[in-house]
Amino acid sequence: MSGLALSLLTVLGCDEPDPLVQPAADYAAEMRVLMVENAALEQHFIDLSGELHQDSLTTEEITAALENNLIPGAVALEEKATAAAPSAPELAILHSRLEKAWGDRTRSWQAIQVAFEAGDLDGLQTAMSQRTESRTAEERYLLDADALLRPYGESVPRYP
Repeated sequence: MSGLALSLLTVLGCDEPDPLVQPAADYAAEMRVLMVENAALEQHFIDLSGELHQDSLTTEEITAALENNLIPGAVALEEKATAAAPSAPELAILHSRLEKAWGDRTRSWQAIQVAFEAGDLDGLQTAMSQRTESRTAEERYLLDADALLRPYGESVPRYP
């Protein structure tokens, strides 16, 4: 077989590698680290909610937990998510939705704190609804991330 024929066969027989393979792996690895922090933060909120329902905390203890732990943790996680924004357009669009969901969560927790301190039950209900919406947006992100990353053998589990 001539060199030209072999070269032509090589070119025609090979697809170009998918440019998203390495970005997908890098993104998934970075997001798994953030999801560990996210899971711990969410568990802290769930624990606080449980203690609230059991009436085992004072108003001051609840607002202190929000102000000193949950909200700063959420802000820090938001900042890490912003820093982790991928450059691949497909991943960047997906990631922006997570950033928004986590930003909305932070704002909902801030609103919960304000409403709780003021004894504003309507404000508390609104803030809890916002928190639920942010959680739903995060779940949609995770489903879409799974669909985008699965062909590359990657995933972003909620609870790694």
